[in-house]
Amino acid sequence: MEITVKNPSNQALSNLDIKCWLLVRDVKSRDITIGNADSNTITIPPRSQVVMTSSVAKCDFTPRATGAGKPVPAKGNKFYGYGVQVLEWGKIAAQTYDPPDVKTEIDAAAKKDK
Repeated sequence: MEITVKNPSNQALSNLDIKCWLLVRDVKSRDITIGNADSNTITIPPRSQVVMTSSVAKCDFTPRATGAGKPVPAKGNKFYGYGVQVLEWGKIAAQTYDPPDVKTEIDAAAKKDK
């Protein structure tokens, strides 16, 4: 996933922490988990933008199979959504989640890690 962070101001923005989460959903249990989490610190010059590329979340979905024999159910996980936060001096300056409930999943995972 590519994340573009823009700086429309006349001053450089330094020490911005960019956090990105890619979430996957298990097709059997419907459990949502963090497939990948990335973090990067960047500086954006005045009136510029920086593009950050996140790592890939592993999805191993196998669709339901039918045919001559017994049907085989779907298995594995599929991409579910993402979350991105931009922190300036440790405080959230911008954030986006798609779908919006991804934020709840990310917050729950963060509490488990503490």
